[in-house]
Amino acid sequence: MSPRAPYSAEPARGWLPWGALAPFLCVLFVGTTQYGGSKVLEWFHLGNAKGDPIGLAGLYAFLLFPFALTGLAVLAWVRFVERRPWRPSD
Repeated sequence: MSPRAPYSAEPARGWLPWGALAPFLCVLFVGTTQYGGSKVLEWFHLGNAKGDPIGLAGLYAFLLFPFALTGLAVLAWVRFVERRPWRPSD
């Protein structure tokens, strides 16, 4: 198997944020998706008004749904803001 670089050699096409902006982006991604996820769980009666899960199904939904939303937010950021390809070119 031939060695392959983990990152693409082509230049970035979108906006690459500064390193100092990373903690704020993290808070933005995690905070908004957790808040939105807790409101969805509250709508489906799997969480209470404080954001705590109700029962075992609520706990599973609390672990899966907001985490999936965070992953989708990061993928959307990489695709539409940084404009990186889904996989590196060979």
